[in-house]
Amino acid sequence: MSYPLSNRVQKYLKRDLMNHPLVKGAMKCASSVYSKENPEGFINLGTAMSDLNNDKLYDRVMVRPKFPVTYFKYGDSNGTPKLLQAFKELLEDHMGCVDVNADHISMCSGCGVGVSIVCQAVTDVGDGVLVPVPCYSGFDFDLFNCDVNLVRFKLSNLEKLTDEYLQENKIKALLLTNPDNPMGTVIEREELVKIVNWCQEKEIHLISDEIYALEVFDPEKKFVSVMSIKVEKPELVTMVYGLSKDFCIPGWRTGVIYSKNEQLMNVVKQSSFYSSLSKDTMLSIEQLLCNHEFRDNWITNNRKMIHKQYLKVTKMLDNAEVPYAKSTSAFFFCLDLRKFLKEPERGEISEIELHDFLLDNYHVQILAGMGGFYFAEPGWFRMCYALEWEIMETAMERLIKGLNEYLNTEK
Repeated sequence: MSYPLSNRVQKYLKRDLMNHPLVKGAMKCASSVYSKENPEGFINLGTAMSDLNNDKLYDRVMVRPKFPVTYFKYGDSNGTPKLLQAFKELLEDHMGCVDVNADHISMCSGCGVGVSIVCQAVTDVGDGVLVPVPCYSGFDFDLFNCDVNLVRFKLSNLEKLTDEYLQENKIKALLLTNPDNPMGTVIEREELVKIVNWCQEKEIHLISDEIYALEVFDPEKKFVSVMSIKVEKPELVTMVYGLSKDFCIPGWRTGVIYSKNEQLMNVVKQSSFYSSLSKDTMLSIEQLLCNHEFRDNWITNNRKMIHKQYLKVTKMLDNAEVPYAKSTSAFFFCLDLRKFLKEPERGEISEIELHDFLLDNYHVQILAGMGGFYFAEPGWFRMCYALEWEIMETAMERLIKGLNEYLNTEK
């Protein structure tokens, strides 16, 4: 006998989560992972995770102080005082923020959760949230329970959005990603100031997802946090951060929300009762951040390793004449595979066919741009490259061979 669930969860039952571009290929890759013992296994270049520093991370986390008795008890759901102080110092030392108040920081179980909590606090059901494209389609999941409309637009057209357009779409917030996902580029300070000032003028909340903040490897580029820019209405600016990418620990589900909006932080801290990290995880993170020598060396070395890997991968692509968009940050960039598509006028279908060919025949996964990141035209694929080099090299050989075979087959 079937007993119906509540009306509020029916939308979850209706969505086809397992066939979402971010999920479907990853699930297949997880069913048979490549290794020396399983050389025919799948290699996932679609999911944004880094394996470049696992040994250093393991060594550090395994050496930690005796577990304090107080950590067995309730309390500090938004972060221990020691950990909030550590994040304050991280923001000041590496993200350009000045005079950060630790009371304006709260932890949560992942950056996506942080985006969701902030969005729920500043929007109502049916409101609109501006999202520049191409963008991370995982925001579809993060904001699903907020019941808002994601209004996608090109960032270059921001100042062309009229007041009438904003009113018609009930725009309450702009959700920015910096450094950018999927392009792997960082927003220049001058452009960022324009975005911040526009939101201030329109009195729209600016939510900045800065989860790749410490991975700008191009020496000519510099990351600038929205929280480092002086504004007249700081209550309209919120930064969301996490350690999944910069510190290679997505499994720890560590998110951070920073805002000078007192009411918003009141809501965020209350939300921490159901989005808190365990005290055990907090203690482990203290080990990573409170020792500044380890923290700073980690950030520097991680950035260098990403850059080194980027140069190796792009050299292979250059030699194989596979075009791509140059990146300056994060551990992914976009391949320009438009010349490999069969009948590109079919749009997303032509991308899916290439994606499935590579996944099924060469056991390598890259993410298609239209379905995964809302590209306007087919042919762009995001590729992550932060795997151990032996695995990454094998993946690149498979990818290049697969692309050439696909190109030379009849359309």
